[in-house]
Amino acid sequence: MRKVSFLVLLCAAISLFLLGCGRQSDDINAEETLGDTFTYTVSKRIAPDMPEFAFDAVARKWQGDALWDFDDPYLVRIAVIDENSKVIQTIEEICDPWQDYADEGTRDYPFENLGLYFDDWNFDGYLDISLINYQYRFSIDNRYYWLWDNQSRLFVRNNDLLLANDNGHLEIDAESQTIQSFEYGMGVSLVETYRFDDGLLVKIHRKYSEAQPVDPDIPEGDWHWHIVVEELIDGEMVVTEDYYEPIETQN
Repeated sequence: MRKVSFLVLLCAAISLFLLGCGRQSDDINAEETLGDTFTYTVSKRIAPDMPEFAFDAVARKWQGDALWDFDDPYLVRIAVIDENSKVIQTIEEICDPWQDYADEGTRDYPFENLGLYFDDWNFDGYLDISLINYQYRFSIDNRYYWLWDNQSRLFVRNNDLLLANDNGHLEIDAESQTIQSFEYGMGVSLVETYRFDDGLLVKIHRKYSEAQPVDPDIPEGDWHWHIVVEELIDGEMVVTEDYYEPIETQN
């Protein structure tokens, strides 16, 4: 009888442990995150009329299953602590901070704040969370996003911003209450403008520029920009401009 009781208690203890370490979406084995550890703590009022929250961030070297598209993965865990010192939420994500850093031997985390930022992305008056996954060649600033939901009193992950930020970086235009996405490549650039409409991220403007030879048969000759502009009209993206512009500076 004692043996049975012991097994029941053991199973219960293991279950509670797994629940305590659980990720928001998938369970993570704590033993898989042993390794280099970095910490960062900051206090913020996410709105003027709200109490101050503390945000305790910990980054640990990820030693779980291999991730084919990550060079040196770290699990970043953010504990959101209210004014009563109670953890009201734990956010976790796997990041790849060293993707564009040649000197990995320093082992200092590339971002002093572990890539944790606070901005009002949906212009509702509350600060939201963004967490840098990786940066690449000064043009890509890939992040994860969680928006504050005042009804649930929690930060809710937003995948629309994640997708808009896939291969470039996002910037907030507080005056127009829009978000711009910038992507750059070899002789091409893409600028897209979004706004939040009833909680959904909606693309309202797109400008694509591509460097092309003026005469396709003479690629070593003069080049110009081919620019195509699309705008949201009656719920659909419509081409409103298609033109060429000279490239003033040739390298």
